Amino acid sequence: MTNEMLRAPAEVKYAEELDWLESVDDGPKPFSWRLSPRMVRLFVLGSERSDGLEREISQKWFGERSLVERSIVTLASDRGLLLIGDPGTGKSWLAELLAAAICRNSTLGVQGTAGTTEDHIKYSWNVSMVIAKGQSRESMIPSPIMTAMERGVIGRFEELTRSTS
Repeated sequence: MTNEMLRAPAEVKYAEELDWLESVDDGPKPFSWRLSPRMVRLFVLGSERSDGLEREISQKWFGERSLVERSIVTLASDRGLLLIGDPGTGKSWLAELLAAAICRNSTLGVQGTAGTTEDHIKYSWNVSMVIAKGQSRESMIPSPIMTAMERGVIGRFEELTRSTS
């Protein structure tokens, strides 16, 4: 058995680039953001000569640039972002890149399926601990969304429309 990842999350794959952007970022940042909105945009869409950076930042998402800008503004205003579009248009990749740039963690997510339950979204219980000690914070198993909310970072819900009501 190996410990290799099939695909590293964006914050791991682009860690050096994110570190550099964070080190040169002197722009205002919304609460709990690691990068300013300007640097988040540069991370996702890549840099141009006119940006005045000492190094080139590679473009990671290819699509309508204004969609990225609207997404960043929405997240900066402390609102939820719902990306809707045809399959294969890069919605999940964009969401992962935004989470990686904003909070350096894109892994707090729930995958929506017909079998997704409320417990997957909120929390569940370690039944043996509940039997032994009763319901307590210690016996609770927080969902990725709950963990994101507690930390003040981005939690992602993929394929929301595949979940039941």
